[in-house]
Amino acid sequence: MKRSFVFSLVCFFVLSSCGEPKSSVSAKPKRVTKAEADAFMENRMYQINQTLMRTKVADFNGTTLYLYMSVAENGMTCISTISELKLEVLAADCGETYRKIAEWNAIR
Repeated sequence: MKRSFVFSLVCFFVLSSCGEPKSSVSAKPKRVTKAEADAFMENRMYQINQTLMRTKVADFNGTTLYLYMSVAENGMTCISTISELKLEVLAADCGETYRKIAEWNAIR
């Protein structure tokens, strides 16, 4: 009885390790689209009580970045960034409006 259990267990592990061969070519990761990033940020702006003012798309070392300028209730202006690689806020920087507008205009 014990012998048949061990044999069954060994067969299970051998058969479970004999799956499809792994491909050496990995699939390209899904990229975040502008529409997805826009919807994400609209929801985020609603949750944190900010008003979205402008959007911009920029390239940074071959990666597309989606940038958003918003204004908070306290008058501070924020620039938030989402990468095409992951649907999350990569960075957010808030400050006085005149400085943030100058930074925004410098982004190409």
